Amino acid sequence: MFKRLSLFFLVVLTAVFFVGCDKDTDENVDTPTERTYVADGVYTAFKWDTSSNAQQLTWVSVTIKDDKVVSYYIDTLQGKVTKDESGKATGANFNAKTKKELKYEYGMHKPSSNTSTIEEYQEYLRTTTY
Repeated sequence: MFKRLSLFFLVVLTAVFFVGCDKDTDENVDTPTERTYVADGVYTAFKWDTSSNAQQLTWVSVTIKDDKVVSYYIDTLQGKVTKDESGKATGANFNAKTKKELKYEYGMHKPSSNTSTIEEYQEYLRTTTY
């Protein structure tokens, strides 16, 4: 009789254990959500291109967190064609600074604006209408 009672108790205890640890219940299952992006992180893409017959490198870095774009950074490093004394193109060299590093010195303004200093360029931007 004691063996049957012990066996019954063991079966009940085992059943309770397996039912209590069942991971397939609705409350324990993590339902996968569809993501727009593969994973969180920083992703960078770049492109080699030619501008004014010289090489340039443009890149963008995008930061993804919790499946959302939280920041991005775009910049370009340009080159200049090198010429010999006769004016013949001999190659190209990259500039020392990128467009973002140059800031106002990059000079994204009309050549006719006659701005030669950063202060003149800033004033040109404040007063010019398009």
